[in-house]
Amino acid sequence: PVWLGDMPRRLFDGNSFPVAFSGLKANILSHMVQHGTIVTLGNPAKPVYVEAYYNNHPGGCLAYKVSADDTRFLFSGDHEITDDIGVRQTTAAMLHDVDLAVVDASYSRQDYHEGWGHSTWEDWAEAAEKAGVATLMLSHHMQDRTDVELDALQRLLLERKQKTNPDSPLQIVVAREGMRFSLPGLLDIEYKPSNWLQEFVDALS
Repeated sequence: PVWLGDMPRRLFDGNSFPVAFSGLKANILSHMVQHGTIVTLGNPAKPVYVEAYYNNHPGGCLAYKVSADDTRFLFSGDHEITDDIGVRQTTAAMLHDVDLAVVDASYSRQDYHEGWGHSTWEDWAEAAEKAGVATLMLSHHMQDRTDVELDALQRLLLERKQKTNPDSPLQIVVAREGMRFSLPGLLDIEYKPSNWLQEFVDALS
Protein backbone atom coordinates (compact mmCIF):
# COMPACT_ATOMS: atom_id res chain seq x y z
CA PRO A 1 0.00 0.00 0.00
CA VAL A 2 1.03 3.57 -0.72
CA TRP A 3 0.97 4.61 2.95
CA LEU A 4 3.98 2.36 3.62
CA GLY A 5 6.15 4.70 1.58
CA ASP A 6 6.34 7.27 4.37
CA MET A 7 6.55 4.71 7.21
CA PRO A 8 10.36 4.96 7.76
CA ARG A 9 10.17 8.73 8.22
CA ARG A 10 7.25 8.42 10.64
CA LEU A 11 9.09 5.78 12.69
CA PHE A 12 12.39 7.67 12.65
CA ASP A 13 10.80 10.96 13.73
CA GLY A 14 13.13 11.76 16.64
CA ASN A 15 10.37 10.91 19.11
CA SER A 16 9.47 7.26 18.54
CA PHE A 17 13.17 6.62 17.81
CA PRO A 18 15.95 8.93 19.04
CA VAL A 19 17.53 9.33 15.60
CA ALA A 20 15.56 11.26 12.98
CA PHE A 21 15.39 9.84 9.46
CA SER A 22 17.09 12.97 8.13
CA GLY A 23 20.02 12.27 10.46
CA LEU A 24 20.87 8.88 8.98
CA LYS A 25 24.25 9.12 7.25
CA ALA A 26 23.54 6.91 4.25
CA ASN A 27 22.42 7.06 0.66
CA ILE A 28 18.92 5.68 1.20
CA LEU A 29 16.92 4.43 -1.78
CA SER A 30 13.26 3.47 -1.45
CA HIS A 31 11.46 0.94 -3.63
CA MET A 32 7.76 0.11 -3.44
CA VAL A 33 7.49 -3.59 -4.28
CA GLN A 34 4.84 -6.24 -4.71
CA HIS A 35 4.78 -9.95 -5.50
CA GLY A 36 7.12 -10.67 -8.40
CA THR A 37 8.99 -7.36 -8.21
CA ILE A 38 12.75 -7.71 -8.74
CA VAL A 39 14.93 -4.83 -7.54
CA THR A 40 18.51 -4.56 -8.83
CA LEU A 41 21.07 -3.14 -6.40
CA GLY A 42 24.82 -2.59 -6.27
CA ASN A 43 27.50 -2.38 -8.92
CA PRO A 44 26.16 -3.08 -12.44
CA ALA A 45 29.18 -5.33 -13.01
CA LYS A 46 28.23 -7.44 -9.95
CA PRO A 47 24.52 -6.80 -9.41
CA VAL A 48 22.45 -7.96 -6.47
CA TYR A 49 18.87 -8.97 -7.25
CA VAL A 50 16.11 -8.85 -4.63
CA GLU A 51 12.86 -10.61 -5.53
CA ALA A 52 9.66 -10.20 -3.52
CA TYR A 53 7.07 -12.92 -2.85
CA TYR A 54 3.63 -12.33 -1.37
CA ASN A 55 3.21 -14.42 1.78
CA ASN A 56 0.24 -16.14 3.36
CA HIS A 57 -0.25 -14.01 6.46
CA PRO A 58 -3.17 -12.01 7.88
CA GLY A 59 -2.67 -8.40 6.87
CA GLY A 60 -0.08 -9.34 4.25
CA CYS A 61 3.68 -9.84 4.31
CA LEU A 62 6.53 -10.24 1.84
CA ALA A 63 9.40 -12.71 1.58
CA TYR A 64 12.66 -11.66 -0.08
CA LYS A 65 15.08 -13.76 -2.11
CA VAL A 66 18.50 -12.15 -2.58
CA SER A 67 20.67 -13.40 -5.45
CA ALA A 68 24.31 -12.44 -5.99
CA ASP A 69 27.56 -14.15 -7.04
CA ASP A 70 25.64 -17.33 -7.98
CA THR A 71 24.34 -17.55 -4.41
CA ARG A 72 20.75 -17.24 -3.20
CA PHE A 73 19.49 -16.27 0.26
CA LEU A 74 15.85 -16.27 1.35
CA PHE A 75 14.23 -14.49 4.27
CA SER A 76 10.68 -15.76 4.48
CA GLY A 77 9.15 -13.28 6.89
CA ASP A 78 5.80 -14.38 8.31
CA HIS A 79 4.39 -17.15 6.12
CA GLU A 80 1.91 -19.95 6.75
CA ILE A 81 2.26 -23.06 4.59
CA THR A 82 -1.14 -24.64 4.01
CA ASP A 83 -2.66 -27.14 1.57
CA ASP A 84 -3.79 -24.30 -0.70
CA ILE A 85 -2.28 -24.85 -4.15
CA GLY A 86 -1.35 -21.18 -4.56
CA VAL A 87 0.43 -21.10 -1.20
CA ARG A 88 2.28 -24.31 -2.06
CA GLN A 89 3.38 -22.93 -5.43
CA THR A 90 4.62 -19.66 -3.91
CA THR A 91 6.49 -21.55 -1.20
CA ALA A 92 8.18 -23.77 -3.80
CA ALA A 93 9.11 -20.75 -5.93
CA MET A 94 10.66 -18.81 -3.07
CA LEU A 95 12.68 -21.86 -1.95
CA HIS A 96 13.80 -22.99 -5.40
CA ASP A 97 17.58 -23.49 -5.60
CA VAL A 98 18.26 -21.45 -2.44
CA ASP A 99 21.57 -21.85 -0.60
CA LEU A 100 20.27 -20.57 2.75
CA ALA A 101 16.64 -20.02 3.73
CA VAL A 102 15.83 -18.34 7.04
CA VAL A 103 12.18 -19.18 7.62
CA ASP A 104 9.22 -18.67 9.94
CA ALA A 105 8.99 -21.99 11.78
CA SER A 106 7.04 -20.85 14.81
CA TYR A 107 5.27 -24.14 15.36
CA SER A 108 5.52 -27.89 15.23
CA ARG A 109 2.54 -29.89 14.00
CA GLN A 110 1.69 -30.61 17.63
CA ASP A 111 1.09 -26.94 18.56
CA TYR A 112 0.17 -25.46 15.17
CA HIS A 113 -2.46 -22.67 15.12
CA GLU A 114 -4.24 -22.64 11.77
CA GLY A 115 -4.82 -19.20 10.26
CA TRP A 116 -2.36 -17.32 12.46
CA GLY A 117 0.08 -16.78 9.58
CA HIS A 118 2.99 -18.96 10.75
CA SER A 119 4.29 -22.37 9.70
CA THR A 120 5.46 -25.62 11.23
CA TRP A 121 9.06 -26.72 10.93
CA GLU A 122 7.89 -30.02 9.42
CA ASP A 123 6.19 -28.23 6.50
CA TRP A 124 9.31 -26.18 5.81
CA ALA A 125 11.51 -29.28 5.96
CA GLU A 126 9.35 -31.10 3.39
CA ALA A 127 9.16 -28.09 1.08
CA ALA A 128 12.90 -27.38 1.33
CA GLU A 129 13.78 -31.00 0.52
CA LYS A 130 11.68 -30.86 -2.66
CA ALA A 131 13.03 -27.45 -3.69
CA GLY A 132 16.72 -28.34 -3.39
CA VAL A 133 17.57 -25.98 -0.53
CA ALA A 134 21.09 -26.42 0.85
CA THR A 135 20.52 -25.06 4.38
CA LEU A 136 17.19 -24.40 6.09
CA MET A 137 17.41 -22.19 9.17
CA LEU A 138 14.38 -22.38 11.46
CA SER A 139 13.63 -19.03 13.08
CA HIS A 140 10.73 -16.93 14.42
CA HIS A 141 10.44 -19.33 17.35
CA MET A 142 7.22 -19.17 19.32
CA GLN A 143 7.79 -16.71 22.15
CA ASP A 144 7.23 -19.27 24.90
CA ARG A 145 9.77 -21.73 23.47
CA THR A 146 12.58 -22.30 25.95
CA ASP A 147 16.23 -22.76 25.06
CA VAL A 148 15.97 -26.34 26.28
CA GLU A 149 13.10 -27.00 23.88
CA LEU A 150 15.05 -25.52 20.98
CA ASP A 151 18.07 -27.64 21.90
CA ALA A 152 15.81 -30.69 21.88
CA LEU A 153 14.52 -29.76 18.42
CA GLN A 154 18.06 -29.46 17.06
CA ARG A 155 18.94 -32.89 18.46
CA LEU A 156 15.75 -34.31 16.95
CA LEU A 157 16.61 -32.89 13.53
CA LEU A 158 20.12 -34.35 13.63
CA GLU A 159 18.87 -37.76 14.76
CA ARG A 160 16.05 -37.75 12.21
CA LYS A 161 18.42 -37.09 9.34
CA GLN A 162 20.85 -39.82 10.46
CA LYS A 163 18.06 -42.38 10.77
CA THR A 164 15.77 -41.56 7.85
CA ASN A 165 17.75 -39.74 5.17
CA PRO A 166 21.51 -39.57 5.87
CA ASP A 167 22.33 -38.91 2.21
CA SER A 168 20.12 -35.85 1.93
CA PRO A 169 22.10 -32.69 1.10
CA LEU A 170 19.61 -30.60 3.11
CA GLN A 171 20.97 -29.24 6.37
CA ILE A 172 18.41 -27.99 8.93
CA VAL A 173 19.56 -25.65 11.67
CA VAL A 174 17.68 -24.09 14.58
CA ALA A 175 18.52 -20.38 14.62
CA ARG A 176 19.97 -18.95 17.78
CA GLU A 177 21.32 -15.58 18.90
CA GLY A 178 24.79 -14.68 17.68
CA MET A 179 24.94 -17.02 14.68
CA ARG A 180 27.24 -16.08 11.81
CA PHE A 181 27.32 -17.62 8.36
CA SER A 182 29.05 -17.28 5.00
CA LEU A 183 27.74 -18.34 1.61
CA PRO A 184 27.87 -20.41 -0.50
CA GLY A 185 28.30 -23.79 1.11
CA LEU A 186 26.96 -25.55 4.16
CA LEU A 187 27.07 -23.78 7.49
CA ASP A 188 29.80 -24.97 9.81
CA ILE A 189 27.54 -25.54 12.80
CA GLU A 190 28.99 -26.76 16.07
CA TYR A 191 26.05 -28.00 18.12
CA LYS A 192 26.39 -26.79 21.69
CA PRO A 193 23.43 -26.85 24.12
CA SER A 194 22.26 -23.46 25.39
CA ASN A 195 23.03 -24.47 28.98
CA TRP A 196 26.62 -25.53 28.24
CA LEU A 197 28.09 -22.80 30.47
CA GLN A 198 26.00 -23.82 33.48
CA GLU A 199 26.96 -27.46 32.93
CA PHE A 200 30.63 -26.47 32.73
CA VAL A 201 30.42 -24.50 35.98
CA ASP A 202 28.56 -27.34 37.71
CA ALA A 203 31.25 -29.79 36.62
CA LEU A 204 33.92 -27.66 38.30
CA SER A 205 32.17 -27.68 41.68
